[in-house]
Amino acid sequence: MGLSAIQTRLLTLTARSSDLEHVILMINAREQLIAAKTEELATQYYKKLHYDAETETQASSPTQSAITILNQLYTSLAAKAATKPSIGAFKTDVTSSTRSARDSITEINVEYAQYINGAFTPLLKAMEGNSVEDLLATIQTMTTNASATLQAAYPSNTAASPDTEELTFDNEAFSVEYESQINLLNLQEKKFDTERKAAEIQRNEAITEIEAAIKLRDKAAKDSFGTLGGN
Repeated sequence: MGLSAIQTRLLTLTARSSDLEHVILMINAREQLIAAKTEELATQYYKKLHYDAETETQASSPTQSAITILNQLYTSLAAKAATKPSIGAFKTDVTSSTRSARDSITEINVEYAQYINGAFTPLLKAMEGNSVEDLLATIQTMTTNASATLQAAYPSNTAASPDTEELTFDNEAFSVEYESQINLLNLQEKKFDTERKAAEIQRNEAITEIEAAIKLRDKAAKDSFGTLGGN
C-alpha cells in the first residue's frame, strides 16, 4: 500500500473513531437522563407512600410510620431485583430509593436521622462489586436493623393505637404505574448499555487500526526517503 493510500485510510479511521466517541458520549448522556428520571420516580413514590401512611392512619405513631417506610423500601427494591436488572441499574435504584426513604423518615422526626444514617452506613460499603442478590440481602439486613434501632430508641412511640391496623401502602394503581415506569427505564438502560459497549468495541478496533496504519505510514515514509537518498 502506497503512502497516499495509507494516509487516506488513516484519515478515514480517525474520522470513524471520532464519530464513535461522539456516539458513546451521547449514550452516556442518555444513561444519565435515565438515572435522573429513576431518582425522580423513586422520590415521588416515597412521598406518596409517606403521605398515604399519614393520611390513612392518623393514629399511627411516628416511629411506626418510619418503620413502615423502611419495610416498603425493602419490598420495592426486592420487586425490582426480581426483574433481573443489571447491577448498575439496580445500584442506581438503591441509591435513589434509600435517599428518598431516609429523607421521608427524617421529615417525620429529625432525631431519627442519627439512627437511620448509622444503619445505612454498611450499605455504602456493600455498593462496591456486589451482585444484585448480595446487595438485596444487605438491604434486608439494613432495614431490619434500622427498624430494631428505632424501636429500641423510641419504645413508647412504636405501637399503634389498638383500634388501628398495621399501615399498608394499598394504592395499587399508583404502585403498578410506578413499577411499570421503572421496568421501562431499566429496559432502556440495558439497551443503552449494550449499544455503548458495542460502540466502545468498534472504537477500540478503530484505534488499533489507526496505530497499525501509523506504523505502516512511518515505514512507507522511511522507505520512500531512503530510496530518494540512494540508500
